[in-house]
This record gives sequence, structure tokens and C-alpha cells, in this order.
Amino acid sequence: MTKPTDIKPEISKEVIENWQQTVNVIARIARVPSALIMKVEPPYMKVLIASEGEENPYQPEDKDDMDGLYCEHVIKTGESLNIPNALLDEDWEDNPDLELGMISYFGLPLYWPDGQVFGTICILDTRERHFSQDITDLMERFKDTVELHLKMLVQQEDIGRIQDDLLERTKDLLDVRNQLFTTLYSIGDGVIVTDLDGKITFINNVAEDLTGWEYDQAENLPVEQVFKIVSAKTGEKVENPVNQVLENGVIVGLANETTLIARDGSNYQIADTAAPIRDHQDRVTGTVLVFSDVTAEYNYKRELENSQQELTYKQNWLSSLFKNSNDAIARVDADHNILDINQKFTELFGYSLAEVKGLDLDDVLDRPGEKVADRLKTASFLAGNQV
Repeated sequence: MTKPTDIKPEISKEVIENWQQTVNVIARIARVPSALIMKVEPPYMKVLIASEGEENPYQPEDKDDMDGLYCEHVIKTGESLNIPNALLDEDWEDNPDLELGMISYFGLPLYWPDGQVFGTICILDTRERHFSQDITDLMERFKDTVELHLKMLVQQEDIGRIQDDLLERTKDLLDVRNQLFTTLYSIGDGVIVTDLDGKITFINNVAEDLTGWEYDQAENLPVEQVFKIVSAKTGEKVENPVNQVLENGVIVGLANETTLIARDGSNYQIADTAAPIRDHQDRVTGTVLVFSDVTAEYNYKRELENSQQELTYKQNWLSSLFKNSNDAIARVDADHNILDINQKFTELFGYSLAEVKGLDLDDVLDRPGEKVADRLKTASFLAGNQV
């Protein structure tokens, strides 16, 4: 197991809410009482996120020694773990989860983008379960989503540190123009300097690459002509922050989801800050605009949103298929006991869900004294065979 050796970013409230929705969806689809995201805090495993439900014995912030836990095995091996019934396996007889009645388990390891272990994502049940390929595939998809969130958190923190550092350096160097230009040429973000009329007096190499304008072409042009920005959502023109700085004399940052349109029509998602340049009498003499390309981070965010929309669509589609099918459909558990039936089942066989829920499907459909139900086929099906 790879142990964390450095400080990792805090998990944001937005990410926590997204993960909570994720484990709730997993628990519903897999029909288990417990779906969890566990976090390693040596020598403990902590419940970071727990699916919401009265039957779930785990609560967020619960901690337990890793020794003997299902999750410990997942972290040590770096592989998935699928246990249909721990009561039938002497290797798990001392597992603390058994005290809570959790005898079946499926879990996957979670990692930070640098390969350090974060924890696990898992589902548990109080009865023997042979989790289907669809469920394990869904868990793999959620693992990818959680790890993508972790990658974004690290990148956002890195960007925040860079921007904070740039802002502090810019403030310190505003009164020393020559030193400022030397520094701005060497940094990794785009920089544009304007005079009091908003005309460009300086542009560094990164800004040239992003805008498509060389300094000789951009010099003395209005900044709006070179630095064209629109809303990523609406495509409408966004007010240039340089104008706001010149009007109000304060530092201005761009709104989220702003697109820079380069001279050749290329688009970049950017984050920026514009600050006033002041002379020794504190009078505004121009502006400095610092901006960075955050297109990759923007695309990550969009990918996460699209993934969530796709999952919601599939859930609604499956639910509609079940309810509106022209065939009678019954959903059963591993013991062949009825969990749910659709309207066509009620119309065809005359039973309501309240009458048959929890009953063996063969018992429900068998005619008294005739034994028409093929129980051997049922046993073969529950053993994982195609019938």
C-alpha cells in the first residue's frame, strides 16, 4: 500500500455533494443497504461518504482499525475484492464488518493522480450476493469519476497557488516597470499591459501564443481588439476587465467559464486577473492583465457533468422500460424472492406487488397441485447459467 506523504487538497463541498449523490445511486441500483467511499487515515479507515438509508449501519466520520477489514485487502493488493458470503470463508471470520451483519462485499481502490492511495469505493449487503457484471462495471465507472474529481482538486489547488503568487508578485513590482517587464516575460501565464487609454504597451510570449497577436502587431491597439472574450455558455461578449480596472481602480477577476477567441478563431477557456498600475502618487497609469489557459480543467468539468447526465438518462430509461414493457417483468433477489413487478405482470397474473413482494416467484406462479414451475431451471439461473 502506498501511504500519503504530503498534504493533499481538501475535498470541496461541491465534490462531497456529488459523491453523496453517487453512492445513493449505487445503493439504489445495486439494491444494497450500504454504498461507501472510504478514506485512508492510517492506522484507520474512515467513512467519508455513506449512502443514505435507515438500513445502512455506517455513518460519515466513522473510523475503524484497518486490520481485518475488507477495505484493507483492497488497498494492500490494489485490486478489486468480490466476496459473495464471508461466512463461508474462514479468512474473513474476524472481519469487523461481520459484526454489523455485512457478509457480502465488492470494493475497488481509489487513488490520487500521483498514485498515492486515497481509499476505496465499495458496496456491502447483509445477505449473500453474487454481484452482476453490470453492477461491477458501474462501480468501475464511478471509480473513474471519483478519481477524476481528485485530479481536478489537485489541479485547481495548483492553479490557485500560481494565481495567488502571480498576484502578489504583480503588486510588489507595479512601481518598478523595468523589473516588472523582465519578470512577466519569464512567467508561464499570458500578460498584457495597457496604458491609461486601454491601448496595449506590452505583451509577453504566452499572450502572443494564446491571442495569436505578436507584440509588433498589437502595440497601441485597443485591448478589446486583441483580447476578445465571450461567455462560454452563451457566446455573448463579456466586458473586458481592463475597462473595469480603468474605471474603478481596483483589481478585477474574470467570471467563470470565459472563452478567449484568438486571432485565427481558436478558442481557449481562461482565468484571469486585471490590476491597476499606479505611480508614486498612487495615480492609475495603466493596467496589467494576467491570464492562464484552463481549457483542460474546463473540459474535465464538462466531462463530469456529461457523465452524470448520461447516468440519469440510463436510470430513467431502465425505469421506464420496466414500468411500460408489454411483457410481464418481475425483479427477484438471489433467493428468487420477488422485489418488484411491473403493471403488465399485475394484469397478466392478477397479483399486486403488496401480495407477492418477498415471496418465491415459483411459488407465486405455480398452480396448486400441478407443480408447473420448473424449479430446476430457476436453480440453474440463480447459479449464473443461461436458461
